[in-house]
Amino acid sequence: MTSPAHTTGTPILHSARYSKGVLYVLTIPQAQGDLYSLPADVLTAIRNVVCRNMYVRLEAPDQVSLFVYDNDTFIVESFRESTGTARIVTDRRIAGLRDVVTGRELIGQPRGDKMVFETIVRPGTYTVFSAVQ
Repeated sequence: MTSPAHTTGTPILHSARYSKGVLYVLTIPQAQGDLYSLPADVLTAIRNVVCRNMYVRLEAPDQVSLFVYDNDTFIVESFRESTGTARIVTDRRIAGLRDVVTGRELIGQPRGDKMVFETIVRPGTYTVFSAVQ
């Protein structure tokens, strides 16, 4: 006899309609450092809400950060101890991304009304990107 499936854990991101808007509540763990080890899918859900009105956001593992500037330039920085892959999701108006230091260009793939660019993130490094329209 098998036992019924049980869902365990604590919800991280809550949302509820309130009046003419939506109220979001992000639950911060008691040990705030645990934010650094959330699964990539959870981080993507949080990033999708927090960065909803930005022209760029990340789909990346833990300890990969995005620093956005208002001139279509941004930095992807890895605080990881291992190499990983990050997807940079932008508005459709952005046709490519250029590494400001090396000049290397990333070509994106359309996903609905967004463009998705894949890049490798190495331990303790950062890359400055400029959007190509």
